[in-house]
Amino acid sequence: MLPAVVALSGAAALIDESLWMRSFGLVFGSTQAAVAGVLAVYMGGLALGAALAARRPAKRPLRAYAQVELLVGAAALLSLPLLRVLPAVYAAAASATGASGGVEFGGRLLLASLVLLPPTVLLGATVPLATAFLARAGGDVRAGFGRLYLANTLGGAAGVALAGFLLLPAVGVQATLVLACACSLVAGGVALRWSRVVEPSSPPVIPAPAAPPGSLRPRRLALALAVVSGAATFGVEVLWTRSLVLVIGSSAYAFQVMLLAVLLGIALGSRVYERRRERIVRPSSAVGVLFLFGGAMVLAGQWLIGRLPVVWLLLAGWLPESFALRQLAALLACFLTLLPVCGVLGLTFPLLLHLVRDARSATPVQADAGRLYAWNTAGAIAGALAAHLWLVPRLGLQPPYLVFAGLLLLGGLWALLDGSGVLAWRSAGVTLATAAALAWLVPRWRAWDPVLASAGVYRYAAQWNDALVPALGLADWLRSERRLLFYREGEEAVVAVAEPREGGRRFLSVNGKTDAGSGDEDVLTQTLIAHVPLLLHGKAARVLVVGWGVGKTAASAALHPVEAVECVEIEKATWQAAPLFSAMNGALVRDPRFRIVFEDGRNHLLRSRRLYDVIVSEPSNPWISGVANLFTREFYETVRARLAPGGVFGQWFHYYGLEPADVKVEIRTFLSVFPEASLWLVPPAAAPDGSRRLAADLLLVGSREPQAIDWARLERAFADSRVGADLRATRVVEDPASLVAAWAMGRAEMERWSGDRADGALLNTDDYPYIELVAPRREAGRPAAAARAAAAQYEALGRAAGEVTRLITGQPALAAGGPLAAVFLDRLAERYLRMAQPDRAIATFVAAIASDPRDATAWTRAGTLLLERGRPAEAEPRLAEAVRLDPTRARAWEGLGAIASDRRDYPRAEEAERALLRLEPANVSAWLRLGAALARQGKWAGAQDALETARSIDPTAAVDPELLAYVRRQARGLTLSR
Repeated sequence: MLPAVVALSGAAALIDESLWMRSFGLVFGSTQAAVAGVLAVYMGGLALGAALAARRPAKRPLRAYAQVELLVGAAALLSLPLLRVLPAVYAAAASATGASGGVEFGGRLLLASLVLLPPTVLLGATVPLATAFLARAGGDVRAGFGRLYLANTLGGAAGVALAGFLLLPAVGVQATLVLACACSLVAGGVALRWSRVVEPSSPPVIPAPAAPPGSLRPRRLALALAVVSGAATFGVEVLWTRSLVLVIGSSAYAFQVMLLAVLLGIALGSRVYERRRERIVRPSSAVGVLFLFGGAMVLAGQWLIGRLPVVWLLLAGWLPESFALRQLAALLACFLTLLPVCGVLGLTFPLLLHLVRDARSATPVQADAGRLYAWNTAGAIAGALAAHLWLVPRLGLQPPYLVFAGLLLLGGLWALLDGSGVLAWRSAGVTLATAAALAWLVPRWRAWDPVLASAGVYRYAAQWNDALVPALGLADWLRSERRLLFYREGEEAVVAVAEPREGGRRFLSVNGKTDAGSGDEDVLTQTLIAHVPLLLHGKAARVLVVGWGVGKTAASAALHPVEAVECVEIEKATWQAAPLFSAMNGALVRDPRFRIVFEDGRNHLLRSRRLYDVIVSEPSNPWISGVANLFTREFYETVRARLAPGGVFGQWFHYYGLEPADVKVEIRTFLSVFPEASLWLVPPAAAPDGSRRLAADLLLVGSREPQAIDWARLERAFADSRVGADLRATRVVEDPASLVAAWAMGRAEMERWSGDRADGALLNTDDYPYIELVAPRREAGRPAAAARAAAAQYEALGRAAGEVTRLITGQPALAAGGPLAAVFLDRLAERYLRMAQPDRAIATFVAAIASDPRDATAWTRAGTLLLERGRPAEAEPRLAEAVRLDPTRARAWEGLGAIASDRRDYPRAEEAERALLRLEPANVSAWLRLGAALARQGKWAGAQDALETARSIDPTAAVDPELLAYVRRQARGLTLSR
């Protein structure tokens, strides 16, 4: 019965750990240093619990185990209210003390300890107590320990899978944590019930004879190797987590898949131990061989990670579009890399018990198991901290693989030499020589092709498959298409800059995903997100930009007469790539008003004591773990608290790859925090060749005070040599009317558009991160389908847009009304057309007609647009009114002719086409249409003249020779008959 209970305990423990790490990330930030600190506290609690269990053997271990499990469940439940008040406590302490650096890190450790140490210390005692019960029950301790380790690991794997893919998306963070606590309570209750039946009848422990003095040596070796095993396991796991995102992505599901692969690999190794345990004769030699093999497999796995993009591209081409199949493919990719190493480590840990404890050992089993577990966990803490805080920041992502591989190789070499009876000084000499060779090699160790590593195959595989890119030739194809200008394995992510071979657009990628660049659509979005909030505010002095990217947003903000521009960026490597985008940010980096802070953006706002007039959040990928924390209700509440009176907040959000329901959830979330809000649509960007590309971005702008568009302020901005030039450089926002046309909705329209679902109360929160959980599931579709869906959303948002003129203040034409207002509205409607929003243009032309019923331009444009939209019944009266007001409106006559032809009213069509030709005698299309209308009426001579006139004007005109011959015969026959 015990393995089942331990499996349940393992599931609860892994769920608790993942949710605690997530919760602390929301407070302390998603930086590697913050993660390392919380992980150290968690693992430290486990080590402390195991050490305490080793020092105090229990008389009734199963009962003690049950009581500890019950306390674990209760302590984990208690963490819920503690985590709820933690942000306020941390913010108050950080603001009051102004602590930073090591002092702040120590404070984070203290706060994390208050929450985590009670449950983790208890959790650390469970394995030693369970092992002690096996010994008291008279079972084979080694076999039982292996089974418990296997059951605990499998339980953890089940917990990871259930929590990540089912429970969290279904019920959220807090409810999932409660269910994990319930698992601990059930495990404790079952064990307590059985302890009353089993333990009283358990045979007494028979003291073993005292161990001979020589037996201390293998025990010390085992504990040392346990440290090595723990350090290598967690150190390499940190590297895998950072590396595999380059292949399978950075979503929450990708991290769950990686952890699941690790646990299943360890479980497989434990299963092998259980089957082969009795054949192990020389455990130190076996451990040595396994460590050597594990070290070699770490390096082989690193080499394979560099080639996994090719494997992923092959899998993406074979598999149908399915989120589930994509996760299975990710699991397979992880297995190819992790399975040999994790299998070895899973086999090694229970094997170390052979060295710690032999048949003659007089030490209680609980003490031996506790020490082994404690030392292994201590090694895990050291390995994780070394990777997070020292190795990766100083060496990059690849050399640390050799460090941990070398650690395993050195440990294996020492174990082999010890098992073979080599003198200690010789063993030390060989080991030191090997260590020196590794130390020389580590800084030079590189196993990846940076072009492949930074390609972002998880994001662009479908696009490349559509383009028939050969998977095995992916690296060569990438080199033929682009030049890699920058590659840096930073503290938080891998950053690269590339440009097409023919030059022009440069793009910056983070972990393979393009995040910013000098492309037209990127520049347009990055420019608007800075100027819109600043122009709405009008008198901003202090600006904060969350996210550096390529620096365009911060640079655009600095063009305004502000006192300070502060940027908070999580990855230093993006700043190091800034010179490659100097055309966009060069002036800013030399501006004394500018400063950049390298921290987690949410944590920076939480602990800041400053108030800002304008805050802009630039990151735009809410499906990426860490970045997703910048789109929840709690983050928006933190932002609102940091806004000065009259302050404005701008949020960049994208809808590419999302469904309308997802966008509505985010809009509702935004509205739940900001009393006043507006939505601005980023229009399609205009390329130099005349084409237009839709980035599928929108801007959410929030404030406490009502928002208004000051026309005089806009005119001053466009007259300003710097601000105006920056806006006009987008080739889309060329004047104040163009900027006004980007406004789509105020709060009323946003509420109406986002609240039309049955689950209208659903929000994106820290407890239920809807966008983070749903967005990755949308990524399985084809790029063409996603582009069509984005275009449809853009059109739908345009249709739902409100009337912007009610927000415009100080516009003389609107204030005057009548014909002047109509002229302004006509100009605004034309801007909507440039932005591919015909429905808004029609509505604005209709508004112009209401201001001036004699505005023939508005009548004409409204009618022609309605006709283009397939609404001839609405178009005809407007076109008729246009020609009545102004018979020289050629486009109105053209539209009337088309409507008449479609209705087979050929006399009316003839009338319209003749009127058009009086205005445009060289209009070939009109002559062709006139010929067709005349032919339909049997006016063959006139039809012949019209068709021949079209051909005389343009010899290449689309005149069907057979039709013309037929018309000529009919005309000749008519003449002869006369």
